[in-house]
Amino acid sequence: MTAAIPLEPSAETPPPPDTARAAASPRAVDIELFEQLGSGTHGIVWLARYRTASGIVRHAAVKVLRTGFDDLGPQARRLRDEARMLALLRHRAVVGFVDLVSVDGRPALVTEYVDGTDLRELLRAGALSTRATAELVAEVGSALEAAHAGVPDSTGRRVEVIHRDIKPANVRVTPWGEPVLLDFGAGKALLSQRESQSGIFTLGTPGYVAPEAVLGDVSAAADVFGLGVLTWECATGEALGSLSGRPETYSRQVELALERLPDPELGALVGPMLAWDPDDRPSAGDIAMQATELARLAQSASLRLTIERYNRRGGGQPEATAPWRRGAITADPHTAELMEATGAAEPAEHTVTALFTRSPVPPAPVLPPPPAGDAPTTTVVAVPSWLLPAILLALLILGFASLGLSAVVLWVVVRVT
Repeated sequence: MTAAIPLEPSAETPPPPDTARAAASPRAVDIELFEQLGSGTHGIVWLARYRTASGIVRHAAVKVLRTGFDDLGPQARRLRDEARMLALLRHRAVVGFVDLVSVDGRPALVTEYVDGTDLRELLRAGALSTRATAELVAEVGSALEAAHAGVPDSTGRRVEVIHRDIKPANVRVTPWGEPVLLDFGAGKALLSQRESQSGIFTLGTPGYVAPEAVLGDVSAAADVFGLGVLTWECATGEALGSLSGRPETYSRQVELALERLPDPELGALVGPMLAWDPDDRPSAGDIAMQATELARLAQSASLRLTIERYNRRGGGQPEATAPWRRGAITADPHTAELMEATGAAEPAEHTVTALFTRSPVPPAPVLPPPPAGDAPTTTVVAVPSWLLPAILLALLILGFASLGLSAVVLWVVVRVT
């Protein structure tokens, strides 16, 4: 039985959290960056060891804004908005928010580290089975359903979150076959304390942006379109590419693409998601239910079995990295207002340290064999410049000799007869 919390303070009522935090002394939080996971135009993502103020250590992913971007510029504002969105979202298939800090004056977003394989890398090994594709789409669709349905902020107002960049590079598959949606950096949400504005710019990756989104009309249907492209690519192992901006040509391209799917049931799943009119596309929740049923009926390898086979073949292994030395990280000044906006408990004031400079003697690099399916290596052999004319001259001499021999034989035959 849950005890009621008194609405008015009394002598027995403990001090509110803000008072308790104000009385607490600063505690140390330590972050060690030791491996680069990826990089983009605006930031670099590191694998890190994150030690909480209570001494608990966990792995985390830290996205640090690149040097050269202003802490108050649009890129920094968008990173803080990404933190706000992730702090609101709660779903098993959405990467979890951990903290917002500042690395040498640059904003840095700390999220949970998802151990596993990038879907983009997984697809380089080949297409997924119908069942594996359906299982992945069901989970990502469920995550998008939770984001599109709206999540309550600290004021109780429901906030719809649109990802706007659904693609294989933003999905990671754990060793147990669990897809997790990453990178809400291009996301859109009507946050009460939103800093960034999209303006006339279209955010997203070419080939995964819905036709209407190119013109700035972004809704939940745009995420469904991106999920449709991702589904097609999972089932074929190929990139769909950019589609036409003319409805007639676009429809014909989609028809041809659906014909290339290995299973007609996948065509029934993908087709509606790629509809030209956003109103004709199903919701992410409907896609999740349809994909779940398809996965249940499909007689093929599961996503977990697929990733296990991939890892047994040597895929998904981290590259050797060098250790890093320490550099300064401090608490981000926007953390307090972020926590207040999302209703999350703010940690006590802390200082953060990081490993930031590569050691002078890195380990020897490990060069894996090229994956199957890559283009064969072409060997170029240098040929002396005089060789080709010599060959032509020899052929010419042989030709004349053959003609002379033929004339002699013909003369002998005529004389004999």
